Amino acid sequence: MLSRTVVERYCSLVASDSFQKFVSQWANKLHLAIVQNGQLREPQVVKDIVQKLNGLGVAGIRTYTAFIHQKPYVEFYDNSWTKPRRAELGDLIFMVSVIHNKKKGV
Repeated sequence: MLSRTVVERYCSLVASDSFQKFVSQWANKLHLAIVQNGQLREPQVVKDIVQKLNGLGVAGIRTYTAFIHQKPYVEFYDNSWTKPRRAELGDLIFMVSVIHNKKKGV
């Protein structure tokens, strides 16, 4: 469990100007990748997003990215279907982790 001090520091960080700048840069790079690649197929757009966001960071927060395509899948079942329906879990998965004293908090 995270201590109150760690949570307070996290809240202070996300309210800071440097973090707001980071969020703005992140959003601009994401927008740019989508706009610049509007005519490309979806896998190429996602790959470019991954490349543009990798390594972006501020104040101990860093974005690490990986291009994963076609896997993992999620299967949906319904008694009325002859076979399960399959879909990619997601092309962009965003995870936020808070690490304090070498322990993952969130």
